[in-house]
Amino acid sequence: MKPGLILLLAFLSIVNQTIGQEKKGKIDIKSSVDYAKLGEGDYSGIYFTNSLLYSFSSGFQISGTIGFLNSSDDGSENIVDTHFDNHITGDILLKINPVEFGKFSMFFAFGGSVRHRSESRVISLFTFEGEIYPGYSSIVSYDLGYTGQAGIGFEISPRIMLILNGAMHTYNKGTSVASVGLGVNIGL
Repeated sequence: MKPGLILLLAFLSIVNQTIGQEKKGKIDIKSSVDYAKLGEGDYSGIYFTNSLLYSFSSGFQISGTIGFLNSSDDGSENIVDTHFDNHITGDILLKINPVEFGKFSMFFAFGGSVRHRSESRVISLFTFEGEIYPGYSSIVSYDLGYTGQAGIGFEISPRIMLILNGAMHTYNKGTSVASVGLGVNIGL
């Protein structure tokens, strides 16, 4: 009971601090480029995201995000590693900004995610007239899941913030995606 009470009091303290902070605008645009790891870290790729954020207060925002992830390997070093993955994602997040001190701020975000996934992987090798050829498996699916994000921002100007962020996407089918990247947030 005591740990739960302590967590509740800590959360209420954070909420109280964030409601009192002033925000300059209600709408922000965020763009980010991330390094992503798929599944258990077997494959990596580049993940581009663009977000539109609406502020209820400086401490709470709702965000709509569209992302594109590309991961591929042509198998030049090891033919078994050949894969081509493309993911288009859409996220709706509740973003909490619990700490703002000077030019630095911190945020956490949680929400739902949908994804269109197209993957091709080598699943077998066969020989024909002395040459080795790969056999591919192709998967196309629409997946539902959830995401969690955390980040630290540095204010460059009153309306522009540089952001170091990390995210984890988990889905009902297919590979999960973990990413770390750099973004820019522009207040309108």
